[in-house]
Amino acid sequence: MDLLKRHCPGLRRLLTEQPEPDLFGHPNLWVPVLSAYDEADCRQPSDAPVLDGPVPSQRIEMLREGLEDREYFWLLKQAVNDLEATPAASATGERLEQCRNALAMAERALDAPNRLAQSLTVYTKDPADLYRERDALADAIEAVQAALAAAR
Repeated sequence: MDLLKRHCPGLRRLLTEQPEPDLFGHPNLWVPVLSAYDEADCRQPSDAPVLDGPVPSQRIEMLREGLEDREYFWLLKQAVNDLEATPAASATGERLEQCRNALAMAERALDAPNRLAQSLTVYTKDPADLYRERDALADAIEAVQAALAAAR
């Protein structure tokens, strides 16, 4: 940050994208997303600073969704740990069946990353797959939380 403040004191917006003609004149500074960043590449295509708010983009939206997914996984893991630690996990009858079903749903939901991405180069390209897994994750959270509530 000190480097940016020193070399680009009027910076109001930083974009990490390839410069395109349609975008010239809007951001103050282009920084290529490369490990070989050269500070001499600082360009200011606009004389006046852009004081607009953040620009929504697909990349930012996907980052937000990824953070939400991570929170969902955390919530489910916590709920599973709580359920396994309650006497309901060793209950009998209807409560036992509810716990077993909820834990089975949770186990399947927690394995979603392995189904969606086998490696950095082999992964699903269909967004519907991701949304189906996200829905199953939410359903598993609700099922485990319902089993917990019934146990208390």
